[in-house]
Amino acid sequence: MVTYYTFPDSDVAYAKIIENFEFLVNEYDYKISSHVINKFHVKIIYENTHAIIEICNATNYTDYGFSIFVQDIQTAENKLIINIPYEKEDKECDFIKTSSEYLHSNYAAIIKFLPEDILNRIRDDFRKKRENAYIKNKLLTVYSKNVNIGAEQLMRSILVIANGRKDVVDKIFDENFYNDPRDVLMEAMNIDNTINYGLNKFKK
Repeated sequence: MVTYYTFPDSDVAYAKIIENFEFLVNEYDYKISSHVINKFHVKIIYENTHAIIEICNATNYTDYGFSIFVQDIQTAENKLIINIPYEKEDKECDFIKTSSEYLHSNYAAIIKFLPEDILNRIRDDFRKKRENAYIKNKLLTVYSKNVNIGAEQLMRSILVIANGRKDVVDKIFDENFYNDPRDVLMEAMNIDNTINYGLNKFKK
């Protein structure tokens, strides 16, 4: 039995991306820095002073599907935030609308990247690739939590207390930051008061 896919033509996909991701331009000061449109491939790159967002749709047989990548300009860190295989696409481009609504409603949590000093500390303390990625993802969740201190203050304090031990990071999260994140700051200050309650960046 032959399967017929219903993905949109490239010109339709292009128009729908422009339409549905207009909020990036209107609300977050992005500009379209480049675009590609041909029979099998659409790619639009949005850029502001903080991030680059690449939105692409491909329908050939070696590179296909709808994807959104985000890159932090300061650190060059990349992440894939949406990937939809083309068999899940539709000519009406509901998949593009749904993707834009997801990015729009979760923008602050999705676009946020770890500061460079925290990334460097994780790199130095957690040298195993899998463990390194785990700690990054764990700390990124702080941005989405309701805490009574600055997210990055808390991250730096956790790293000071953990001192390269994954199990300690897990314990702090499991205990909901000791039920008061300020206690995490105080413990970190007892270990290293140069972090100034997590306000000071880690020194290189």
